[in-house]
Amino acid sequence: MAEQYKVDLSELDGTITKLNRVIGELGRTTSTAKHSTHLPAGALGTGFHEAAELEQAHIEMKAHLEEIVDHLHEVMDRFGTKTKKVHDNYQESDYEAQSSMSGTA
Repeated sequence: MAEQYKVDLSELDGTITKLNRVIGELGRTTSTAKHSTHLPAGALGTGFHEAAELEQAHIEMKAHLEEIVDHLHEVMDRFGTKTKKVHDNYQESDYEAQSSMSGTA
C-alpha cells in the first residue's frame, strides 16, 4: 500500500503571503538604492586627489548595491511564482481526488 501524504495548503498560502511582503520591501529597497543614495559632485570634498577616488568608489558601490537588490528581487519573485504554482497544483490535485471519491468527476 502506498504511503499517504497531505500537503498543508494553508502553510503554502502563508509562505506566499510572506514572500509577497518581502518582495514589497525589496521594491522599496530598490527605490532607495537607486534614488536616495546619490551624492552630488563635490559632496565628499574638493581640491584633493582622494575626493575623486571617493566619488568613484561611491558610484561603483551604489551600482553594485543596485545589482544585488535587483538580483534578490528576481530570486524572490521566481521563488514566489514557483511556490504559487505548487500551491495551485496541490489544490487542483486535492479537488480532483475529492471529486473522484464523491463521484462528481
